[in-house]
Amino acid sequence: MGTLSSGVGLVSGLDYQSIVNQLIAIDARPRDLIVQRMGRIDAQRTAYLDISARIKAVLSNVAALRKPSTFRAASVTSSAENVLTATAGSNPVPGSYRFVVQSLASTHQSVSTGFTSRTAPLGGASFTIESAAARVNRPTRLDELNGFAGVPRGRITLEDRTGRTATVDLSGSLTLNEVVDAINAADVGIDASLADDGLRLTDTTTGTGALRIRDEAGGAIVAALGFDAANQATTANALNGRSLLTLSNRTPLSALRDGLGVRSGRTGADFVVNVDNVEFAVDLSGILKPDTRIARLNQGAGAQLGVVRITTRNEVATEVDLSGAQTISEVQQRLQTVPGLRVTVADNGLVVTDETVVDEDEEASAGLVIEDVSGFGARDLGIAGTSDAETAKITGRQIITNDTVGDVLAAINHAVGNEEQHVLAEIAPDGRRLQLTAAQGGVIALSADRPNALADIGFAEGRSTDRVFTGQRILGGANSVLLSTLNGGRGVSGTTLAIGAGATNFNVDIAGAETLGNVIDRIRAAATAAGANIEIGTNANGTALELRSLAPDAALTVGGDAAAGLGLSGTGALIRGANLQKRYVNENSLLADLNNGRGVSLGRMKIINSQGQSATLDLVSERPENLQDVIDAVAELGIGVRAQINANGDGLEIIDEAGGAGTLRISDENGTAGRDLNILGTASSVAGAPPRIDGSFEFRIQLGANGSLNDLAREIGETTIANAGILNDGSPFAPYRLSIASRTSGLAGALLIESDAASGVTFSTLTQARDARVVVGSDAATGLVLTSGSNTIENAVGGLTLELQSASDDPVTLDVDQNYETAITAMKALIDGLNGAVDQIKTVSSFNSETEARGSLLGESAPREAQRRLLNLFTRSIPNATGTIRRMSDLGFKLESGTKITLDETKFKEAYDANPEAVTAFFTAEDATGQYFDEQIKQITDPDGLIDRRTDTLESSKTSMQSRVDQINERLDRKRARLLRQFQNMEQTLSLLQGQQASLGSFGGGAPQIRR
Repeated sequence: MGTLSSGVGLVSGLDYQSIVNQLIAIDARPRDLIVQRMGRIDAQRTAYLDISARIKAVLSNVAALRKPSTFRAASVTSSAENVLTATAGSNPVPGSYRFVVQSLASTHQSVSTGFTSRTAPLGGASFTIESAAARVNRPTRLDELNGFAGVPRGRITLEDRTGRTATVDLSGSLTLNEVVDAINAADVGIDASLADDGLRLTDTTTGTGALRIRDEAGGAIVAALGFDAANQATTANALNGRSLLTLSNRTPLSALRDGLGVRSGRTGADFVVNVDNVEFAVDLSGILKPDTRIARLNQGAGAQLGVVRITTRNEVATEVDLSGAQTISEVQQRLQTVPGLRVTVADNGLVVTDETVVDEDEEASAGLVIEDVSGFGARDLGIAGTSDAETAKITGRQIITNDTVGDVLAAINHAVGNEEQHVLAEIAPDGRRLQLTAAQGGVIALSADRPNALADIGFAEGRSTDRVFTGQRILGGANSVLLSTLNGGRGVSGTTLAIGAGATNFNVDIAGAETLGNVIDRIRAAATAAGANIEIGTNANGTALELRSLAPDAALTVGGDAAAGLGLSGTGALIRGANLQKRYVNENSLLADLNNGRGVSLGRMKIINSQGQSATLDLVSERPENLQDVIDAVAELGIGVRAQINANGDGLEIIDEAGGAGTLRISDENGTAGRDLNILGTASSVAGAPPRIDGSFEFRIQLGANGSLNDLAREIGETTIANAGILNDGSPFAPYRLSIASRTSGLAGALLIESDAASGVTFSTLTQARDARVVVGSDAATGLVLTSGSNTIENAVGGLTLELQSASDDPVTLDVDQNYETAITAMKALIDGLNGAVDQIKTVSSFNSETEARGSLLGESAPREAQRRLLNLFTRSIPNATGTIRRMSDLGFKLESGTKITLDETKFKEAYDANPEAVTAFFTAEDATGQYFDEQIKQITDPDGLIDRRTDTLESSKTSMQSRVDQINERLDRKRARLLRQFQNMEQTLSLLQGQQASLGSFGGGAPQIRR
């Protein structure tokens, strides 16, 4: 007989399934009670998680209160919003500030002559576009003068020999050219010009009095302009000022060699000095090392070492005598005699770390303290101060640099091995070069481990002829450049120019000339002496010399061994020189400065060499800062490709030396680094030379025979420094003009645009590149001048970012007022968050007597404890709070109805006005309120915090209950199975009996029926 599957007996008719369910349900009542309890635990855990999340959300509000900027927000109002507006930065200084907006920044824009059609062929014309950094007559700024001490602002008074006077306001002048122009525009018979790197004042009158120059600042302005006290008046017709271009210790290395700077190594020596068999190496890297001499620190000022007191975080004070220490290594060793102290070098400073072991049961309450007891060793070593208790580390300031001429002199004078001052490095008497002097006599010999560094400070390998080794000039001239930076940095060879002007012939000796200005002066002097009527100067773009005959029909001829180097070979009434190719890109050129200051976007380039090998130049991972970093990264690819600065010194060059039959190809894989470096494409091939890609930033555009204005605009737009478009001026004859605009605003974006004479295309400047100028103060004569390549000047003064709208002679007042709203908003957010958390705690812990509804956490102690701790933050004194502000109530916080926090804004404002620094410090200082709030809230919400511990307990209880439920379910399952088997057995028995009854009935078919 098969197994019964129905829940109703076929024989008995009983619904035994229901009977079993009812019996099991009776036995399951204890389990159901446990399940109900587990449901309540789930509700409790959910409620706790909700409370924890609400409290955690408050941490972001606490973080805002820990920021000083929250309490230093300010509003700025302008007296002339059409001229100047501003926004306050993170640390504004309230007050009134006055500015004069002298000019706005402008972007260079040029426009071509008109054409009848966009598509008409230009006859295979060629064009060049380049940065104005290629100019050989860059205007010299006043702040470069006098060893970068500059010139005071103000007014000067000129008097010619007739007694006529004029006051010249130089307060708005930033360059020597502007000074010359301002003097020449004055209503007085005096002309100003530049001569021998100084000013020359020439009296053009026939008066018999004195030519004078004076100022309103006691002579300080005219002295800074080169006219010292003994040279401010003369009865002659000219006053010649001294040279204004001189070196000083403060001269930045970036200004040397016409902005090319000094290329030093990063490891090892740059060059070696030998005198009287004493030899020492000079390291110009400016990297702090263990053997760095103490005298080398702080730009050669050294350190006044004495006794320092070191208090470690276990509050043990130790005094260390640093007196007499000669090197950084000695300082490290002495400091590390303090138990638990470790001294390392990082970022050209010392890092002092307190590794003192603090008792695990005690949290360090104090940080590392380093202070001077005698002398100023801690101060001069940059490590004076107090650390926080947690890190116990003092990261010292930078104490060695390689930024100025003073740094170079210090590196030589205080090199390891030159302790006895065998050689003294100093600025030469003419102020234009460096010199080395053997202190005890003897000949100085120089040898270079890295020739660049030695050459860049003006010296060459070799021996001096006496005890003084004088270097080459390393500072350019007034509105002029060094000859050594021309022709890509190869300089000018030859010493003679042979000039013919009609029937007059003369030679110009340029031997010993060091600047292009020297050469021009010598040509003029020689021409004057020979009676030749010529004019010499630079072309309109400032990239080449131009020699012009002023005599009718007097043709010029130029020859001599120096002519080619100066680009002046040729004949004609006007000799236009070739581009002098001033070098303005160097190995230490910053990528951020390339493309007229737009920089280079880091990315990945694929380089395929002539053998078909490929490699990825990953500048994203390399993170190069300058072109030397890129050159090094290319060398590391190992595929026979190298990089260098190109021959003209105006870009990077990639050279394939793999020797394959193919060609070098470069493409951008990710980003635009290749395009920004101008090295994309396929290499050019020259017979006998390896394939190369020249990334010159002198963009040369050669149109094909059918090239049109449209083609030219497209080609220019593909450069990294200019945009181009075509304008229609509406003319009925030649309306189409090419418009070229720099991609960079301000002077940094100035462009040099040239076209060949055959093209018939000429350009005129619509807008000159110009920096914005703003005077800080109401008087342009005494205020500080700010310049910017854009009309936005960040962190100008008082934490303000200026937005220039228009120029005006009238001062604009910016009133910076304390803006309480940021702080009050942050405080209200804190209050709302905490009140919301407390309200939720009250809700889940409540009991409604009318409905008898119970909160899920009714009777739980943890919510009440969390609420108590939160409210205590606003009612009790804050630990570590000092001064007059000790608790939140001092700032207007109140607890109402026992559970609601409010803020009295008026009281807060009064407290802030009374002592803004104290209020700010109350929230933001280390171990102050902000940190205390953060710690207390985390004690409630963090893992192993108050709520977490309670939810862990609940989870443990639920786990135990679930185990009991599982046991009961297992027992009930067994009982259900047993009852079902019993009912099934009963049915089988009944079925069997029924069958037997039927069988018995069949035996009595003929028998008499028994009647009852």
